[in-house]
Amino acid sequence: MRLVTSKRLTKDAWIALLVLVLLGQTLLIAALYVSRYNFYQRYPIDQQRLQSQIISAQGAALETHVTVSLPDNAVYLPELHIKLPLTPASLQLLYSLRTDPKATNVTPDEADISTVQLSAYAPPKMQAIGCSIAVRIKFEAKPNPYNPHEIVTASVKLADGRTLQVYSFHHDDCKTAFQVSGTDPDAVAAIFKDATSY
Repeated sequence: MRLVTSKRLTKDAWIALLVLVLLGQTLLIAALYVSRYNFYQRYPIDQQRLQSQIISAQGAALETHVTVSLPDNAVYLPELHIKLPLTPASLQLLYSLRTDPKATNVTPDEADISTVQLSAYAPPKMQAIGCSIAVRIKFEAKPNPYNPHEIVTASVKLADGRTLQVYSFHHDDCKTAFQVSGTDPDAVAAIFKDATSY
């Protein structure tokens, strides 16, 4: 059987080459599979710990832009069923709901408010102490600040009977973040004085 004839491969040579390539690919795939299998055996995934980390990261990082309605000349926070007048300042608002990850079918009653500029600026060290948050809002009958850095800015009685409490956040370590981003927590809180329910 002659495989090579004057610079050309014969049919048998092509078949042999194809078999070698397929065999090489099969060995490579098997080696990758064994390698990945061994990795997961050495480092098992703690599903419960992983899920709790995902939930805490979501709670800290999920920010939603307000929903804009030009015909209504308003911006909405739909999960909270409130709307605000459409202004250049209200267009910059971001919010993240504070909800218990274990609760189901619960309407959120609390949110952290930020701005596009503040959210983009605040470095991780400042985020750890809450510098990416300018305001906290919560539906509750009486003001109840969580810490001395929260200042009660407004208490708004809504048409649906709920009372919206607005807290501006003032922490000495956040002054730089607020200045660099051009965010004034009191000005952001003032936007919510005109909140209405729907």
